[in-house]
Amino acid sequence: MTHKEQSCRDALNAEEARSMMLSGAVARVRLAWNISSDEFFSIAAVFGRAEGLQMVKQGQDFFLERVQH
Repeated sequence: MTHKEQSCRDALNAEEARSMMLSGAVARVRLAWNISSDEFFSIAAVFGRAEGLQMVKQGQDFFLERVQH
């Protein structure tokens, strides 16, 4: 992976997070907004199933990252 792909960026909404991940520019996106439980489960279900992404929690933060095969 290049340094660019290893970077982590902040997204301010679900669509921005999805766009960043699908662009391939980053390997990980921090969900930098007050995410509701409905939003969390929607993102986890839709992005994970359709786009090979997973939600990860570290400390108080949630991240969207590519599933490693």
